[in-house]
Amino acid sequence: MLAGAMAVASGYADAVLVMGWERMDEVDTRTGNFYISTAACKDFETRLGRI
Repeated sequence: MLAGAMAVASGYADAVLVMGWERMDEVDTRTGNFYISTAACKDFETRLGRI
């Protein structure tokens, strides 16, 4: 991801394709659910009705 961001920032590319993933198997289900529920920008998503 960093290489893609650097390519765009430097002007080398207009757009790049990057891939990322999360590893939620390192925590128990309750903790994973807590992380997911607190990761959103609640002001932005609530005001615009986005999820």
